[in-house]
Amino acid sequence: MVVILKLDHLEYKEAILDSPEFREKLKKHEKHIVDTNKNIKNLLKKFEDVLNASNELQSAQDSLATSLKDFQLGFVGEMSEEETDLFESFECTYSLFHEMKEFSNKMINTGQKLIKQMNDFRRVKIDQFKGIKLNCEKKKEYERQNIKYSTALEKYLQSSQNLKKERTADEHSTDFFF
Repeated sequence: MVVILKLDHLEYKEAILDSPEFREKLKKHEKHIVDTNKNIKNLLKKFEDVLNASNELQSAQDSLATSLKDFQLGFVGEMSEEETDLFESFECTYSLFHEMKEFSNKMINTGQKLIKQMNDFRRVKIDQFKGIKLNCEKKKEYERQNIKYSTALEKYLQSSQNLKKERTADEHSTDFFF
């Protein structure tokens, strides 16, 4: 069964604010993309295993079908009804194997196209994200700079508040002397 996860939208406004909620949403998206990549790789491996097994089965069926087609039995006199039925069964089985081979070829071709599409999606879309994610150094540097900026901003606000308090305290103290 295919499970479709619904992720929260990443809003541009939230990105600018760089809130903890936004970072949490972003981490969920990143984890989902990494998990999706792993799942696609696993699915592709299993699909390729099935196609390889199908090719092996097809080779074995071809070999059997050829043996049935080329089967020769020596007999004296006329063929009995049972022998006639046996040869007709061989021909019918050969035809069935031939039809199975055609269907198997269609399945293999379709499977190979699907594998190519999934690989292309993984390489283009997910590896593009991974390329961005590989710039982790830049992300870490941004976070360091963001922390420095936030710290400096907090210090400035704190010093502004302290100055305000000192001014008000000075104004109150000077009011008593006049």
